[in-house]
Amino acid sequence: MKPEFRVRLLSEDGEKIFGEGPYRLLRGVERLGSLRAAAMEQGMAYSKASRVIGRAEELLGAPLTEKRIGGSNGGGSALTPAARELMARYEAFRDDCAAAVEASFAERFADFLRPMLGCVVLAAGRSRRFGGTKLLADLDGAPVLARTLNALPRDCFCRVVAVTSDPEVTALCRVKGVSAREYPGGLLSDSIREGLAEMEDTAGCMFVNGDQPLLRSESLRRMAAAFAASPACVIRLAHGGVAASPAILPASAYPVLRALEGEAGGMAAVRGGGWEIRAVEAEGAAELWDVDDPAALDRARKYLQGKTKD
Repeated sequence: MKPEFRVRLLSEDGEKIFGEGPYRLLRGVERLGSLRAAAMEQGMAYSKASRVIGRAEELLGAPLTEKRIGGSNGGGSALTPAARELMARYEAFRDDCAAAVEASFAERFADFLRPMLGCVVLAAGRSRRFGGTKLLADLDGAPVLARTLNALPRDCFCRVVAVTSDPEVTALCRVKGVSAREYPGGLLSDSIREGLAEMEDTAGCMFVNGDQPLLRSESLRRMAAAFAASPACVIRLAHGGVAASPAILPASAYPVLRALEGEAGGMAAVRGGGWEIRAVEAEGAAELWDVDDPAALDRARKYLQGKTKD
């Protein structure tokens, strides 16, 4: 659903002076050099086009077209300075109105129209390369997972669930107000299936890795907005043309996600499956970083400390 509106300029008596129809005719005259040709292009009789422009000229008290005599094509019509000024003012006014309508529509209907978007936080990794539970590792005063959860714009989601396999991780999720679905742990495909079990009634689901502590709420909001505008598409966060996690997958992709095996992720399921993939640009490359090992944690720490100094 989207708004539709029309801009018309009326006389004090309510008679139409100018609008999209006369505007298109004048644009045709400007391009084709003939009111007759402009009328034909729009499937309008020349007599009607002449009446429309003539009535506008009468009500405005200024000519909008002028005859051109002779030439290789035997003459035609051209726009007057008054017509050009009228068109420029009409375009600006129309664009201002469109912006105001879009803003009001977004404010009044955002909650009503937003697709049921869920969010699954993948937080059941085994952290083999890290040498400990990376999601609980301290990153400048807060656990890695806590920073990821803090970035989630909760009002964009109808449901947020973290898939976990560690009681301490589960406890942290609950402290942060996020439901946890704890299971013994397994492969990435197993975690995705666990998360999807909580998303059956959603129109789509954002999958967020728990070890992306530098994500920004603003970027995730833009992803949710992109999905609301195109709920049949796959939405990915990207930077500099390189896409990564998180990703939003529509409900139409759920069957292939459930069929995943091994360490295959969601994008492996949808590539080549006919879904259009759209990228949303992150505010910075650091948002796409994950914390797979101590060196990555140190890089994230230095990044945050540098941002604090700025």
